[in-house]
Amino acid sequence: LLDGGYQGRVYPINPREREVMGVPAFASVLDAPDPIDLAIIVVPPPQVLPTIRQCLEKRIPAGVVITAGFGELGDKEKEMEREMVRLARAGGMILAGPNCAGVLNSHLSLFALMPPFFPKPGDLSMCSQSGNVGASMLRYSSHREMGFSKFISTGNEADLHTEDYLEYFAEDPQTKVILSYMEGPHDGRKLFEAARSVARKKPIVMIKSGRTEAGEKAARSHTGSLAG
Repeated sequence: LLDGGYQGRVYPINPREREVMGVPAFASVLDAPDPIDLAIIVVPPPQVLPTIRQCLEKRIPAGVVITAGFGELGDKEKEMEREMVRLARAGGMILAGPNCAGVLNSHLSLFALMPPFFPKPGDLSMCSQSGNVGASMLRYSSHREMGFSKFISTGNEADLHTEDYLEYFAEDPQTKVILSYMEGPHDGRKLFEAARSVARKKPIVMIKSGRTEAGEKAARSHTGSLAG
């Protein structure tokens, strides 16, 4: 966020530190003095639900859960993932992730990503279930000086799904071409209906992995997706 030149306010939240990279830190998000638009959640899995409760109390409308250790691990963790979504939705908060690499909007210099990529503004936007595949595309675009508009690492897609991002890109005036990498859809019919509608407005280039037995096993352990 800081290296990318984001011009909005950034509030580090840490129970032990008073300052992070020269920026005043707060022990709780509830201590931040102003309204907050987006929470980037990078805490151990057991702390994610309490953190979301604090975000709801602060009336934060959206969160990106980078933390891994949820549905990709097993049934117990999958239930914790479902509880996270139930809690957020009940409080009016939408979530990207968990188990994702972050988001970017180059037109706002908002680079809330784990990998340090800062593409110039462009016409391409991408949603990717794999952070590494998405990062590769960001790297290629930088090498070819193509630029990027928006990028979302969707991870386990516990709340928002690929079709939600496709529909958003369809209405985004700063997106002309949509890229997508998918391991497994949550609702195949809904995905096809969204893609059919969006493709009338803008081209979609999608890579679908996990079509072999080995690929399906990899997808299940990577993002908890039921591929095929």
